[in-house]
Amino acid sequence: MEKQRKIIRGFVNGEKKSLTELDLKGKSIKEVWYIYNEDKMWDSNSFNPFTGKPIIKGEDLEGLILQHEQGVLIEDAIHDWKASEHSLHYYSRYVSLGKPADILVEFE
Repeated sequence: MEKQRKIIRGFVNGEKKSLTELDLKGKSIKEVWYIYNEDKMWDSNSFNPFTGKPIIKGEDLEGLILQHEQGVLIEDAIHDWKASEHSLHYYSRYVSLGKPADILVEFE
């Protein structure tokens, strides 16, 4: 199965949310990235390497090649997030506890 991606806006650091609430029920979360500069994330890729077509900002999320410190920071499973069959618990070391963060979730 191919990985898919979704941006979740305003996930409060330290909270746990149901996968149903996040529209990820039945999905297996593989990676979580903290988005600290969304423009930089998009600007780090000018074309989709799989199709050769230009990346359209805000539309071609799956085509981005995410790079640590290029607008995103990869979060460590167990140390920064944990997913169960029913929920996602986010507790990043990059964001102050109780503060909202935009995250990018990769899932199957």
